[in-house]
Amino acid sequence: MVEPTLEATRIAFLSGEVLSQNYVQFTEEDCLGLDIWIGRLLRTVSLEFLQEVLFTVLSELVTNGYKANSKRVLFKQSQLDLKNETDYSHGMQFFKNDFASKKANVIELLINSPYRVVLEARHFEKYLLFSVTNNADLLPEEEERILKRITASKNFDSIGDAYKESLDSEESSGLGIILIHILLRNSGVEEDLFELEKGEGYTRVNVKIPKSLLDEESQKKIRNLFESEIDGLPPIPVQIQRLLVLCSDLDVSWDSIATEVEKEPAVAVEILKIANSTFFLSKNPITDIKEGLIRIGMQNIRNVFLTLAARKILDARYPEQINIWTHGLKTSIYARSLCERNADCNGLESIATLCGLIHDLGRMVLISLDIPFLTKINAIRMTSYEDVTELAEEFIMGISHSEIGYLLAKKWGFSEFLLDVIRFHHKPWMCESKARTISELIYISDIYSHFLNGKGNYNSVESEILEKFGIFTEEEFFAVGKELEESFQSKILENKDNLK
Repeated sequence: MVEPTLEATRIAFLSGEVLSQNYVQFTEEDCLGLDIWIGRLLRTVSLEFLQEVLFTVLSELVTNGYKANSKRVLFKQSQLDLKNETDYSHGMQFFKNDFASKKANVIELLINSPYRVVLEARHFEKYLLFSVTNNADLLPEEEERILKRITASKNFDSIGDAYKESLDSEESSGLGIILIHILLRNSGVEEDLFELEKGEGYTRVNVKIPKSLLDEESQKKIRNLFESEIDGLPPIPVQIQRLLVLCSDLDVSWDSIATEVEKEPAVAVEILKIANSTFFLSKNPITDIKEGLIRIGMQNIRNVFLTLAARKILDARYPEQINIWTHGLKTSIYARSLCERNADCNGLESIATLCGLIHDLGRMVLISLDIPFLTKINAIRMTSYEDVTELAEEFIMGISHSEIGYLLAKKWGFSEFLLDVIRFHHKPWMCESKARTISELIYISDIYSHFLNGKGNYNSVESEILEKFGIFTEEEFFAVGKELEESFQSKILENKDNLK
């Protein structure tokens, strides 16, 4: 069966259509498929940072349903009564000890039985609803185990602590139940968003995932705070403004621009650094400003001036954020390398490089402000504060670093093209302008830059975009990553003086 496209999935999910997965058993292949399915649904609403936790929760709930159904067919085959205390005790001993060795038999019994596990997902205005249903009555012993796990969740302060703890998951809900309660509790969400539902012939677990943790008034206050911070930043320096005005003249000559650049020694030095870097396919070093400008090209020079101005302003205001520029540098080199290996990106190398450098402008503003709400982000992620993701920011505050970067770049007069790349580099499928291809390129490059530092999950990357770059399998994904890192290290060595 042909899988629906990302766009088709997005339209169906956002329209409120119930999307579902059905299981007789739950194999490793089913696990992989579930992980991909969850990732795609979460991407439609920019909540993919929750993929790891939600996959753990849902996969365990599905597994529990599969095990509950397996228990029922085995008991029936052994002519044991689930509701008889003696039979149940005897049957459970057999079930725990022999389930693995009898797996083939169990699957055959399940295929020929009415028992199924159904996972459904539905989008609502303020939350997502995930329901796992198996068509079997819930036994008192099974309900007791679920309640026990809910109580156990109170013993853990974080998701990381729960992962580290070895938990019994022979039957009913274990780690998944604990994780969802920690997630909701630490995020300030009411725990009644988790619901155990039982009825005649079915057992269902409903998990509601809020799309935002703050009310509209709080989100407005947060946004106003960032807008005020951006308004307080200095304008583009006068000397750069003069250069930008000069570049807007269609009849301007390279001699005129070079004359103005030479009046600003700091700008002249940066222009020569960039022109002599492999960003612009340099082979022979040059020292002449005019030659450097020509090598960069009229199409790129305005963006280069803006980038230099932005860095000067941000470095003065937020001097501790060198890691963000380092990440931008790596992303830009990865972007150029991906361009070079993809025919559809021919001619986009220079603009892709610049976009990679500036795509995270907004992160400097975000992590430099003291906002109490940001501490909640750690409650829903297992990495450090410094690794906070774009999407977790959006979930907590209602605004992301991409949006902050967009507002910042708009203040300084960046082109509409660059504005779109900055705004959509984490969700290029939302970009409807000519910047779509570069947005996809920066999306992949940014992911690789984080992934090769040990962060991220291959299944959380949108497969449609990977395929545009000739990446169809996890093995190919890793192989391309290795190539990109080797290219990065090579360029760093070649340009160690120009990339400072």
